Formats: sequence, C-alpha cells, structure tokens
Amino acid sequence: MNSTAHKSDFSRLALFLSAVWILAVGFFYYPKWEQKGTEAAISWDVSGYYHYLPAIFIYKSLRQQQYKDTLLDKYQPTPLGNHYEAYKHSSGNYVMKYSIGQSFFFAPFFLIAHVSANSLGCAADGYSYPYQAAIGVGELLIALVGLFFLRLILIKYFNPFTTGIVLLLYVLGTNYLEYASISNAMTHNNLFTLYCVLIWVTIKFYDQPTLLKAAGIGLLTGWAVLTRPSEIISVVIPVCWRISSLSEINNRLQFFRNHLPKIIIASVLAALVISIQLFYWKYVTGDWIVYSYQKEKYHLLHPYLAECLWQFRKGWLIYTPLMILAVIGFYFLYKQYRQLFWVSLLFAVPFTYLCFSWEIWWYGGSIGQRAMVQSYPMLAFPFAAAINYLLNKKLFVIPVSLFILLCCYYNIWLTHQAHKGGLLDAENMTRAYWQKILFKYSVPVDAKKLLDSDEEFIGERTNVAVIKSNSDTIQLNKDHQYSEEMHIQVPNRFYKWIRVSATIAFPQKEWDVWKMTQLIVKFKSGGKTIKEKSIRIQRLMNETSGTSVYIDVKIPKQFDDAIILLWNGESKKPVTFTNLKAEVFNEQ
Repeated sequence: MNSTAHKSDFSRLALFLSAVWILAVGFFYYPKWEQKGTEAAISWDVSGYYHYLPAIFIYKSLRQQQYKDTLLDKYQPTPLGNHYEAYKHSSGNYVMKYSIGQSFFFAPFFLIAHVSANSLGCAADGYSYPYQAAIGVGELLIALVGLFFLRLILIKYFNPFTTGIVLLLYVLGTNYLEYASISNAMTHNNLFTLYCVLIWVTIKFYDQPTLLKAAGIGLLTGWAVLTRPSEIISVVIPVCWRISSLSEINNRLQFFRNHLPKIIIASVLAALVISIQLFYWKYVTGDWIVYSYQKEKYHLLHPYLAECLWQFRKGWLIYTPLMILAVIGFYFLYKQYRQLFWVSLLFAVPFTYLCFSWEIWWYGGSIGQRAMVQSYPMLAFPFAAAINYLLNKKLFVIPVSLFILLCCYYNIWLTHQAHKGGLLDAENMTRAYWQKILFKYSVPVDAKKLLDSDEEFIGERTNVAVIKSNSDTIQLNKDHQYSEEMHIQVPNRFYKWIRVSATIAFPQKEWDVWKMTQLIVKFKSGGKTIKEKSIRIQRLMNETSGTSVYIDVKIPKQFDDAIILLWNGESKKPVTFTNLKAEVFNEQ
C-alpha cells in the first residue's frame, strides 16, 4: 500500500497517456458524432435512453410523442420499423423502453446543444449535429472522470506502477476502449464512471462517516439503478466494503446501528432517485410499475454462462482475454488484500450471473460482453492484485508481458475491425469466421459464409460432377417465402463435398441480417434432418443483380435424402434465383 508522492509519478503519467489515447480514438479515429443514421452518436439503444430529453424539453409530449416518427424518418437512428425509443402501451400512450437515469448524464450536454443549435444554423430538434457532437464529446469527458477516480482508488491499495499499468491496460487491452471512446454514449461508460465515484465516496465514508458522504452513496446507488435496474447490485459496495471475514459482519451491523441516521439518509435518497422512474410510469400509463422490456426477460434458472464466457459469438474471455487476469486475480486478492476480496467477490459473482442470465445474452452488436464493462472498476482490484503479483515474479515477466502485448494488439485490432476495418460482425461471430479473419485486415467476401456455416472448402476441386441443374427462374417475395424442396440424388460413397450455386438478383438489398434470403442444404435419414447448412445471400453481395453465390457442404456418411431449399427469411423484398446447380466433388 505504497502511495507516497514521489512514487506516484508513473500512475499520473499513465492516467495522462490513457486520457490522450481515449481522446485520440474518440476525436480522430472514429468520432461518432460525424457519422449518420445507425452509426451516429445518438442511435440504437442510445436513442432510447436519450429520447426523454427532446420529449420533455423540446416537444413537451412525453405521452403521445406525435413528433417521434418524423424524427426517426429524418435521422434514422435505428432501422425503420425497429423502435428502440418507445412502444405503444395499452393505455394508448407511448412508454420509453429504457430507464430514465441515462438521460440525466446526457442532460447538461443536451442543454448546451439546444441553446446553441439555432445560432450554429442547425435545427433545434434534438438530433441535429450539435446534439450529436455534444453527447459524443460530453461522454468522452465522463470517461476521463472515471479514469481519474479509478486512479485515486487504486493508488490507495497498490503501488503507483501497478496502478498505472492497470489504467493503461484497461484503455489499450479491454473493450472499455470501445465504450469510453467510440460507443461511449451507451450506459456502460457512464456506469463505469459512476461506480468509480461510488467506490471513492464509500472509501471516504468508512474513513470518516458523515451525512454528506452517506447522501452521496444514496444518490449514486439510486442513480445506478435508475440507469439500469440490474445495477441494484451496486448496493453491495457500500454495505460490504472492507469486510475481511465473516466474523466482521457483527461489527458492520453495529457500525450501521451507530450511524443509523446516515444509513436512513442514504436509503431514503436512493429510493427517491429510483422513484423518478415510478412517477414517470404513473404519469404516462396510470400504473406505478411497467415492465417496459415487454418480451425480453431474465432466465435466472438457466443462465448463459458458457455462451457468455467463452463461446465465439460473444464470449467475454474470447473478445477480452486480458480480463483473465481479473479472474485469476481473485486468488491473489484473497492472499494479499483480504479487505478488498470479499466485497469484490460479493459484487462480481451476482453481477456476472445476472449479466449472463439476460435473454439477449449477446447484447446486440458489441465488442464482446459490453454489459460487463461497468463491473471493471470493481474487477480492477483482482486485476491489480494479479499484475502486482506477476510483476514481482521475474520468471513470469516475459511470458506475461508477451500475453499482455498480444491482448492489447488484439483489442485494438478488434476495435478497428468493428468500425473502419469491417471484418468483425459485432453480433453474429462464429468460431470458423473468427479463425478466418484473426489478425487480418482483408479477406475474400466469401469468408462471410462462415458466419452461417462452419464448413469451407479451400483448394482445387477434383472429380467434379453435376448432379442437379435447374434453369427455371425461382422468385421469392413477401407472399412466397419458400421455394419447393428440391430432392437430389447424391452418390455419397465416393464424393466428399457438395456445392450448390445460383445466380441471384434483387431490386433492393435486404440489410437486416435476420431477414436475409437463405440458401439451405439438408441431409435426412429416416425422415429426420441429420445435417443442415445454410448461408445468408445478401451479406455476400454488394451488387443487386447477376452475382453467383455458392455453399459448400461436407457430405455425411449415412443419409437417405438430400434437399436444396430457398427461404426469403420473412423479408418483404423480392429475390430472384436462376441457374441453380448442384455439384459433387472431392479434394485434390
């Protein structure tokens, strides 16, 4: 616990470099406020959290929101038809999907933009350029505040070098970079900073309990819950802080009794902040409680632990492998910093469990598990404990340093590929596609087939034989979603692969990946499907007509029927197939 002034230079330098890196990425690499539509600063989920502000301050229409569709058509913050802002309640009024707490972070930047929009020659409508820039730049400042407090926290328990290393690794080697500098208007950036401030106030409260600090704890925990209801877990931090063993629980209860007025103040203020959401629901619907997420819910009895931790679609430790140090760091935290261990563990376990129990466990388009980012201030303690231990073990310095450097390069590469590089599919990754693109900066467009099918033929084909050729034109549209099943005879004893190809044309491209047309190959045995592979056509095509696409599938050893099928994916946009052909072949 060495934090003397003359040894703190490195942590300050690291804070400065971290801040410069976040600002450089945010301002010069990918300023979201310069983007349009669904890439703008106020888009997707952000538009839902933000929508309270124009509804209240500009249009004064929190219930009916007559202006909503006009704004959505003009700025298109979400794909048309996907309403992240509000849905129509049975009361006849519109209800915001997301909680109101995030809009309190946005409010000062929104107000600055609103009073300056007209003078800048822009529409004062809540979504024009000044609002986008104010939110984007403002959120960069909030990220810097979070890093400032994270340094203050860590320097109290770890030496300046370890503290500085943690700061640098967070902004270079974890997905915090994405949510601090680019997609920083998401809740994760604000909650990261809020947690840092909450931890700092909690530390100060236990050093010297006062009503002001207790009030701060109440306001901060209430604000966290008001931003995302699942952040109720934040209460663990002030309740369990510095408990190093079960025997100290009685002492903590006695402490609460001795400071009961302060505890009451904190509790009342937290409840008052949270009640803002209840009053909003009552105002727009007449009901005190509204479940605004509708069909989305938690699966607490069947959490998606494996999917969220290490599967390739969105595994936390696959896309942020540096946080392995935080996981193993709990051991070193227990050995060296017992006062930090229990509160960190009692926060991290239920937080992670709840995070990984959400029905939409991949959390849409994101780099890794974005919902874990706000837990990083608490995970900084085991992370720092691991760093501190490894730095003192010379045997591990070289391999650990190489691992850390690789993780930092990987994170920066992922961040680039999520934006300008374009190789990362932020929502639908697979192991096969990940392996295909890893550390590359360009791959053939056909590589995107691996987002649907894990089988890819590479090399020269031999013994090619055409087993099906259809010159008819097959048309799919909103009323004709499926083609007829085409049964084919496959000589499976000799051939190893089948290739099904066709020429595709469509007047308008379907961009919604879930509605893209699929080319499907099935193998059946005894009437049951034993193997099925498919590819989504439109993601392989930049042009709208005359493009030939194909799928390669390994032929199973035993089957009695093979079928080719086309499905329009419930899209309303028409697609035409010609020159459908099936070939079997072997590897060279």
